[in-house]
Amino acid sequence: MPPKVYPKFPTRQERIDLIRKLEEEQANGTALTSLQHFTGYLEQLRQLNSLMDQASEIDPEFGLPPELDEAGKASLLEAMRQTAVAGERFLADAQRQNANLNAGTPRLVGQLQGMLAQDFDTLR
Repeated sequence: MPPKVYPKFPTRQERIDLIRKLEEEQANGTALTSLQHFTGYLEQLRQLNSLMDQASEIDPEFGLPPELDEAGKASLLEAMRQTAVAGERFLADAQRQNANLNAGTPRLVGQLQGMLAQDFDTLR
């Protein structure tokens, strides 16, 4: 029997790199970053990233991540849900502007939304 193949999960660094690209696009005034829901999405994403970092800090003494209790898990899932909703609102705004969802800022948001969906399914 062949070994079980697990899906490739996004790394923390991949997520951080995409967030930095979004921040750069906002700083450069790239199209669509002025839409109403973009700023809210970026802020939600920063807060979620901070929560995820806290939930994955390795204990220096034992080399283990902290245990996530039910309340912590529920809090993280809710933050993921709020971030996903904010991302979908931005993508809906972009679509109303007739933007290409497969390029530029919407593409980056779409990639982050995909990562978020994988993380949400795993945690749930």
